[in-house]
Amino acid sequence: YHSADIAFVFNLVEGAAYNDTYMQETSIVMSRAWAAFVWGLDPNGHGVEGYPTWPAWDTDNADGVGTNFVFDADGNPETRSHLELDNYRLNQTKYINTLWATQLNY
Repeated sequence: YHSADIAFVFNLVEGAAYNDTYMQETSIVMSRAWAAFVWGLDPNGHGVEGYPTWPAWDTDNADGVGTNFVFDADGNPETRSHLELDNYRLNQTKYINTLWATQLNY
């Protein structure tokens, strides 16, 4: 839900609701990635081992979409923070883009 990441971004995950190793670890990675991006425009400078490299946004693939870094604290080692294509609403995005082209004449 909206704003659920705020505690993770600022590494404020103390208390019973966050008493979980995966939540603590995800918070460290997320807060450090944000700080690394602010400092050097590269979120990969977080210094935590075992996480994929967050790629620069690039739409030169088959679907013409970029790749997102998903911060995941669900406790499943197979799906912990990972990369995924940003094609969740690809058809809707393509439709909106056709409207931009016709409505804004470009």
